[in-house]
Amino acid sequence: MKDLNLLVDSLQDVFSNKLLSVFIFGSKANSSEHPLNSNVDLFVVVDELTSEDITKLFPNVQRWIANGNPAPLIMSKDEFFGMTDIYAIEFSDIKWNYQLVYGNDFVETLNVNYFDLRLQCERELKNLIMKLRAFYLEHGRAKSALLPAAEAIAKTVIVIFRALLRLKNINPSVYKQYVVEQLASVIRLDKVFFKKLIGYKEGTYTFAASEIYEFSEYMLNQLSNILKQVSEM
Repeated sequence: MKDLNLLVDSLQDVFSNKLLSVFIFGSKANSSEHPLNSNVDLFVVVDELTSEDITKLFPNVQRWIANGNPAPLIMSKDEFFGMTDIYAIEFSDIKWNYQLVYGNDFVETLNVNYFDLRLQCERELKNLIMKLRAFYLEHGRAKSALLPAAEAIAKTVIVIFRALLRLKNINPSVYKQYVVEQLASVIRLDKVFFKKLIGYKEGTYTFAASEIYEFSEYMLNQLSNILKQVSEM
């Protein structure tokens, strides 16, 4: 918390009355289980942003990063409200869970359009399918390559699944395994397979050799099936 206060103070020093809002998003927001000592995702909204501002902030942000935090996202107010069409998934995630630290609560009034969210879900699924095809052509069924890739795939999949639930007007659970259950109630998918995938990322499940052998083909089939349903929404 001390690091966060120091960074906010430095933001005030650099931006003065141009600093409009600072909020935490992601897993650390509104969580009493996770102290705000590291891995804090921070969003900063200012009235106007210049390259000189970035230069002035650099030393303070470097200290923030050195203490185990990602670099804060900084946008002008116009950018913040003008990018919901491009980053519909990301902004819907922020609206789902954020914690105001300083200034105005712009997130509360943020509007994410249904069609923008559906379009980005479709785009992200297509990107994931294309990347998985290329990965499969390069590595085949090699266990040494598939298992590390499974973690990255699981992370992307759960973000898409939460967005799809919002398209169905369902508030996603904070528990990833239950997100799969929720989505399986409204979209056709193999919930056992995706629960195993999430479990592998969380360290609670180990894929059998036969599952690894068929992983890429089965994942491609599942994602293509989900994409078809999203395209029909």
